[in-house]
Amino acid sequence: SSSSRLVNLHIINSLKRPQTTMKQKQQMQKFVVVNNNYMREQIHHQQAFTTIRGNNSQILLMIIISVFTVIITTLMPATHCDIICPKDLSQMYPCTCQNGTQGLLIKCQRVNLAVLSKSLLNVNELVEQVEIENSSISRVFGALFSDSASYSFHSTLRELDIRDSGVSSIDPNAFSSELLTNIQYLMLDRNRLKHVPTIELLNNMTNLKLLNLSGNAIGA
Repeated sequence: SSSSRLVNLHIINSLKRPQTTMKQKQQMQKFVVVNNNYMREQIHHQQAFTTIRGNNSQILLMIIISVFTVIITTLMPATHCDIICPKDLSQMYPCTCQNGTQGLLIKCQRVNLAVLSKSLLNVNELVEQVEIENSSISRVFGALFSDSASYSFHSTLRELDIRDSGVSSIDPNAFSSELLTNIQYLMLDRNRLKHVPTIELLNNMTNLKLLNLSGNAIGA
């Protein structure tokens, strides 16, 4: 009957696989080769895309770091690391000069007030500290540094040392200059002072933290 023939046909088709011709095999092999090449190209493109994406990420990160560095540098308070001493130090003789954190450090030995003033006239940069030692300054008179308009001491001078210089008296107006307002350390040790400086004498030094009078003749 027709139904039994369909069942037999179904069974036959399921048990008996059709033979593949040589031409079909060749076409299938070509398809496999082409398909494999296509997959390789896809993998290559994916790897290239990943590499490009990685490089772009690195470039973007470098740009962000550069911009961040510029912003931080701009916002940071300016320092004076680039302040340098005069090229011709002979103009400052007998004083010497070296860089400091907020300005120059000036050291003078065996000077008097006249020589000191002349030496410092050649300093046109910010000054942080002035040290005067082993000098002949028996009397500190006049408004110290008041005639030094070119000094820039008014904003950066933090320490003034006059030690081992034979100072026995200080005029009331010696430290009255506005250029000395920011001094924090006044070192007058190892001199010949017999009296403690009066409050009026130091009145203009509103930021003074330390006054060193050790090694003097106070109370003797």
